[in-house]
Amino acid sequence: MDKKNFIDLFAPFDRVGDTPRYRELRQAARSHFASIPLPTPRTEDWRFTNVAPIFDTQFQLSPMDVAFVSDDYQIGPFSENMTRRDSLILGPSDAIIDGVPVGQIADNRDSVFTSLNSSFLDWVSYVVVPAGQTVHRPIHIMHFSGDPSRATATNPRTIIVLGKNSKATVVEKYVQRVGSGTYFTNAVTDI
Repeated sequence: MDKKNFIDLFAPFDRVGDTPRYRELRQAARSHFASIPLPTPRTEDWRFTNVAPIFDTQFQLSPMDVAFVSDDYQIGPFSENMTRRDSLILGPSDAIIDGVPVGQIADNRDSVFTSLNSSFLDWVSYVVVPAGQTVHRPIHIMHFSGDPSRATATNPRTIIVLGKNSKATVVEKYVQRVGSGTYFTNAVTDI
């Protein structure tokens, strides 16, 4: 069991996904990922889970699309209630998004998997519900990824911001586009 398969993906990722906004967080996460041990069945939180197949598989990064679906809002071009934007914002939000502490809620120190997710951070999906607003039907975030011809890995990051006295149900789904190839979805959601 070795982290090298993932560490070898850092340089190719940087050639195509190096978003300056998250560069410092990515670099810190990579250092932490390299320095902490992998969980084993002797690690309390992982005693019933064998993570060896994840680290023994030669994954390639997969591009990912995101869609938001809600029956309460018409939010997109693909159907009357679907969009492929990276954010679903139900009200004014620029200040909210700029103030969201990416990497401070799900801290890289918590888990080798959070560090791995942050190591590939190039975008974040946001759901922002302003104070006092109620979204009556579930909001579905659908992450589409994969290539059945090869083993693929994705690292989606979602931040859900609910204002004071707001209510919403959010359901995240991770969907392999076609077929049933080997894939690893390493999702982190900050609420």
